[in-house]
Amino acid sequence: MTPRTSTMSDPLERLEDSPAGETFWVGAWSLDGRPLATGAPRYFICCADDAAPSAAQLALRDRVGGSFERFLNLARVALLREIGRSPEDFGLSEERARALAASPPDEAPFDGAEVTFYEDGKWFVRFTETTLPACSMLGVGVDFEGETPVRCQCLDRESSELT
Repeated sequence: MTPRTSTMSDPLERLEDSPAGETFWVGAWSLDGRPLATGAPRYFICCADDAAPSAAQLALRDRVGGSFERFLNLARVALLREIGRSPEDFGLSEERARALAASPPDEAPFDGAEVTFYEDGKWFVRFTETTLPACSMLGVGVDFEGETPVRCQCLDRESSELT
């Protein structure tokens, strides 16, 4: 049986509607030329001005893509832990948060993963689909530094705090 390998050299497209001072590039991971079981998740690479992705960003993209399911589970575990600590931030009662925090990561109500890579080994996974009441519009996210989750957030709440 031939081992299945990730294709990390999938073409990147420059997003024309990038914010001022930044250029975003978009791609999608595949496995042997076919979408991953998670549905060919998109990733973005954020660069300053008109720059192309750096070698370090591409290497991090390849490392994350090569173990994508493991990193998604790390993100889910971090989110479940944060929900257990701060249920109100996610629109949950303490009872519901305890039950959710005790569930296996692969049963967590987070799906539709998108990843954004920044400079200096920082990256972000956003789950666009969730049943969490306070996060249903924009989803939930986890900031990573290298391979370590460092911050979890309800993006609807974050957005409302910025305005």
